[in-house]
Amino acid sequence: MSGRINGFRALFGGLTNAPRHWRMLLLWLLASLIPAIAASVPLRKMIDATFGYSPQAADIDAGRNMPLLADGIMTMLRHGGSTALGVHIGVTALLALLLSPLLVGMLIASLREGRPLGFGESMHGGLREYWRQFRLWLVIAIPAGVLVGAASFASDAIGKSADAAILASQADHLQLGATVILVAAIAIAHCALEAARAQFGADGQLRTAWRALLRGVRLMLRRPFSVALVYLVTMLLPALVTPLLLLDLIKGNAVLAMLVLQLGLLVLGALRAARLIGLARLSAGSR
Repeated sequence: MSGRINGFRALFGGLTNAPRHWRMLLLWLLASLIPAIAASVPLRKMIDATFGYSPQAADIDAGRNMPLLADGIMTMLRHGGSTALGVHIGVTALLALLLSPLLVGMLIASLREGRPLGFGESMHGGLREYWRQFRLWLVIAIPAGVLVGAASFASDAIGKSADAAILASQADHLQLGATVILVAAIAIAHCALEAARAQFGADGQLRTAWRALLRGVRLMLRRPFSVALVYLVTMLLPALVTPLLLLDLIKGNAVLAMLVLQLGLLVLGALRAARLIGLARLSAGSR
């Protein structure tokens, strides 16, 4: 990881090296099941309470009576289910958030060692890097919040201008511009977080979250096109995987749907690893 490299080489290196960390990817997959189970168990109980005694329960479970399923879900939400569902989603999001530093820490530990780690080594490395990655969340929260807040304010202002626009086409263009500004701000904040994470993998001596963030932002300013290439490709490729994940709704083929879902999650994990590896290569080649 020495010598200046361009964005294409960094991207290619990330994509080709990510599968070498297959043990870590399996751990990522297992860890992702924790929030999924936390969300599905209470949701399943709510669905059983609503449809368990229905004569059409078998058809609903097999996905052959979608109108009745939709009607039952709406009834469930109207009778307090929306509050319970919101709590379950919040708990699931919190679990996923708390697991994120551990999963990223596994890859950072592997990059610092310069080789793929075994199962035990990955877990140990993830725990060792956990607080460092968690502090990075806290460090970036303020500047990211300011950036997204400013973009949201600008988006609202543009939206009000769109409401006052006379021509429908002009209003549509203004609404599109407002959406683009907000999405771009969120993407920049997330890219800064990923670039900061990659600094720990590029420099084994780095310990400070603030310094990692500053280095990540500096990398984005020095190599904007290379960083954008690595980030956008690894973020947009999952759009090709998403249709596969929708197969979880295949009628009467739950086993196949579950297998495809797990494969899709592995691909998403590999692309996330490729993104961090590529950004770490760019950072190491820029020092």
